Amino acid sequence: MDPVAQGRAEFRARQEEALRRNPERLLEAVLSQARQVTGSASSADGSVQVTVDYLGMPTRLESARDADAGVILRAVQLAASRARDEVRGLYTPLVEAKIIDDYPGLLPQAAKPAEPAAEPVVEEDEPAEPVFREDAW
Repeated sequence: MDPVAQGRAEFRARQEEALRRNPERLLEAVLSQARQVTGSASSADGSVQVTVDYLGMPTRLESARDADAGVILRAVQLAASRARDEVRGLYTPLVEAKIIDDYPGLLPQAAKPAEPAAEPVVEEDEPAEPVFREDAW
């Protein structure tokens, strides 16, 4: 290992040890990193692009005028899942080192985005649109 890389590794190790001795400072540092995390996703057809913050709240949404709400929702879910996975990765070393007991409450297990719902089946004997009769009143 070259001297510069070795110096950086030693500095990082000293910094990590100092943070372990002061868990409150370590948690503040991880939270500060987590707040910088964003997640992005696009729909399969490219009609929707979304970015979310570290909590999964949308911060940017671009969509085609005729984009389906389900397509938008799936893109938001995927972006939130990506952000959540990245934040979880920041906390994993703390959990594994037993510095904290568990992940923060706002970090549930990563969820899989819902699959698109199947189109409803219309029975042949049912009219495709509602029928209004004047004599119904």
